[in-house]
Amino acid sequence: MGVVSKYWIWVRVIGLSRCESIELKEVKAFFQQEFPQFSPGDDISDRDIQRQLMLWLRHDDNRRQMAELCLRCFISNQLRNISIKLEKKFAKTHDLTSNHILLLVLDKSRKIEEIPNSSNISILINHILETFDAEKSNLSTWTIRIFYSDREVKKLLLYHGIELVTNWMILSYITPVKLEKILKNNLCSVGEIQQSLQLLDAYHQIYRSQLLQTRQAGTRSRYPDPTEEQLRQIAEKLFPNRRNYPPKFLQDVRSKLQNIAHFIREERIRVRQGITSVNSQKSWDNIPEQNHHIEEEQSEFSRLYNSSFDGCFAGAVKKVVEARITYFKAKRTAKYQKKLNNFIEALHLFHCEGVPMTEIAPRLNLIDQPYLSRFLELKGLRNDIGRNTSLCLKQCILKLIQSQFDDDLPPDWELKVQTFIDKEIKTVIQEAEQEARNGKRQTMNSKIARTICEYICDYLNGSRG
Repeated sequence: MGVVSKYWIWVRVIGLSRCESIELKEVKAFFQQEFPQFSPGDDISDRDIQRQLMLWLRHDDNRRQMAELCLRCFISNQLRNISIKLEKKFAKTHDLTSNHILLLVLDKSRKIEEIPNSSNISILINHILETFDAEKSNLSTWTIRIFYSDREVKKLLLYHGIELVTNWMILSYITPVKLEKILKNNLCSVGEIQQSLQLLDAYHQIYRSQLLQTRQAGTRSRYPDPTEEQLRQIAEKLFPNRRNYPPKFLQDVRSKLQNIAHFIREERIRVRQGITSVNSQKSWDNIPEQNHHIEEEQSEFSRLYNSSFDGCFAGAVKKVVEARITYFKAKRTAKYQKKLNNFIEALHLFHCEGVPMTEIAPRLNLIDQPYLSRFLELKGLRNDIGRNTSLCLKQCILKLIQSQFDDDLPPDWELKVQTFIDKEIKTVIQEAEQEARNGKRQTMNSKIARTICEYICDYLNGSRG
């Protein structure tokens, strides 16, 4: 169901950074002539309309061009709706806006009078139209399916640290050997690794085997949440001597499975982004080796590198924290204004004054410390800062190397730059994580804490001034 005007309202890209919706009057007149039973504000069922439009489009009918424009308008509106939903879900945690997506997937126009067509090169919209079968699906569902399977869309989401697969699918495909390697890279203890492997084995025996049986019986289920009964069976595998398994105990099992999936997901994203894991990284001493014997050049290079790192890092903190502040401000409601104030105050208390989370929550009249942790999502904040620092720093370092070491550079020098950057950023993030785990009032000395504190203080001074 939806409003009929989406068949003549075109969402398009103007210039390099702006999207807008315009009414195509010729298309509106055509639609109202061919479907006079509908008024502009009507709620409609799209299936019959789309079947008729596709019939005109597929055949050599004089209504073919206008039918195509109606369908393109419909798809553009659907893509906007998908993009807005993704922004609502990921703007705060992954610095993703609907414009990021729409600039990738919509028709592009240079002139106001242009109307959407294949020459405007929206490959995704062309593909949706070419593959759509109105007898088997509706265009909304088909657009969603093609959107999420599109390679360029996946690349954009991965750039923002987003992989849209469920935890249960991730856990179903991971092998024990691969999981052990991931947990070791994340510095988990031997005991934590052993417990995780046992839990994964129980999950595979119960959830994965039952899902395979269901599929063999002809049911094409995706990866639904494990049922309470499945969680109980997994718990029985792990703790066969227990007499009962209350709901809270089963939820703990579920939470542990999700924590494992989180580690795996982060590794999958790192691999797809081309980021090397911690244990495979090499030291800066290998980048590049030529001319390193000249002490003056090495000293100057180190100075420039340190200056670039600091600049990129401060810029990344500003960009990421500002994105979250902008997210709250954009809502323009008292509820979100309160959330904004709590967000800023909590960051200040934690990073500037070293107040532990357990004390911050009651100060701000929040439910409890776990709620505060979910609200701030400091791990996501740190990862976004790391990703933005990496993108900036790589460009700076490549320019430095090209300007100072221009003879006989090794063929893999860009890879060595990236692995070194990854190691540096990983160290900074781990320092902050270790500091945050203390749980006691302390002076926060990690680079992330100090830089966030500086930004928040500047923000507060600016807003008060």
